[in-house]
Amino acid sequence: MLCCAVGALALFTAPAHAQTRWLAPPDTQWYVDGTNGNDANDGRSPATAVQTLQRCADTVQYLVDLSLFGLNQLAPTCNVLPGVYTDYNQYDLGVIQSYGTLLGATLLRFSGDCSNPTSAIIQARTDGSNLPAVFVKDRGTIGLRCLQVNGPVLVQQTGLLDIMASVTIGPSPSLIWGQLHADNGGHIIVAHKPTVTGGGLCLLCATSNSTIQVYGGAGATFATAGVTYAAATAYADNASTIVIQPGSYFDGPGAPSVNGVRFLQRKRGGIDTLGVDPNVVFPGSIPGDNPGS
Repeated sequence: MLCCAVGALALFTAPAHAQTRWLAPPDTQWYVDGTNGNDANDGRSPATAVQTLQRCADTVQYLVDLSLFGLNQLAPTCNVLPGVYTDYNQYDLGVIQSYGTLLGATLLRFSGDCSNPTSAIIQARTDGSNLPAVFVKDRGTIGLRCLQVNGPVLVQQTGLLDIMASVTIGPSPSLIWGQLHADNGGHIIVAHKPTVTGGGLCLLCATSNSTIQVYGGAGATFATAGVTYAAATAYADNASTIVIQPGSYFDGPGAPSVNGVRFLQRKRGGIDTLGVDPNVVFPGSIPGDNPGS
């Protein structure tokens, strides 16, 4: 059970950045092409795309105060061309890693092709290393849109992740991190309903004073039958909170056959479904524990 594994969770430590980075020009669009791109390119057009998602993140986030260009109210976008992205960054902390100096309310979006949102896949390692596919930490702020993520999305220490439109959550190889996992003060917003095609430890995990907020009308659509969660579909512990706003449901043709506990609350963790029975909200084959227990 997750309650036993959570005590052994250790924070990922991000070393100081020493990599040379580019000065971000006063524009908001960059391009990533895992097949034909090159990290020596400027990333300013599909023809001059960089190759790795991390290089695009570095370009936008770590060299320049975006407010100098008046971009603090805009959302810079890394446009992700079709392909499977498996290149971990130099610190082995994720295919995308964000932490540190993204200022103000600026949101860095990673956006695939919305006419074919599963054509760009962020794939975690399947070698038992339990590394996240996406790692956000220390005021890093990322949005995912029109992409498929196979593997944990981990948000720690005031990092923020926004699940935007047309995101597919595939199977996760990790039994330490959940598919969407806020840990140690991390925050996740599910603004649009993702499509779920595989299971893992849990779909929503909030551990150690973290929050997950699912907006009204969101939730998740289970497109695949037989999805299994080792801990629970939703899990909250150690003063963490998962809030499910009215109108949010976890449904779809695969939802009736989701396997595992519907929800668990441990060590002052709370799951607030705002008056709706959480056993109705969350799918699973085993009823969850009583609210507030």
